[in-house]
Amino acid sequence: MFAKLLVLAAILFAVWYGARWIARVDAARKRWEAAKQAPAPDEAHASRVVDATETVKCRICHAYVAAGATQGCGRADCPTG
Repeated sequence: MFAKLLVLAAILFAVWYGARWIARVDAARKRWEAAKQAPAPDEAHASRVVDATETVKCRICHAYVAAGATQGCGRADCPTG
């Protein structure tokens, strides 16, 4: 009697574990298919150039302002404006 219950438990465990394995394989296959169908990265994004401005540190107020700026931080003793 005990042997029959043990065999039944082993069969149930094998079915449960097999179902988990099949679900995992199916999920991996779906991810693979989605990755194959995903559009390729746009080359315009890879070569995008960011417009940047050179900055300099003010020797009085220690604020960073654009190089050649006509207005600074607003202090009276600020040399940039």
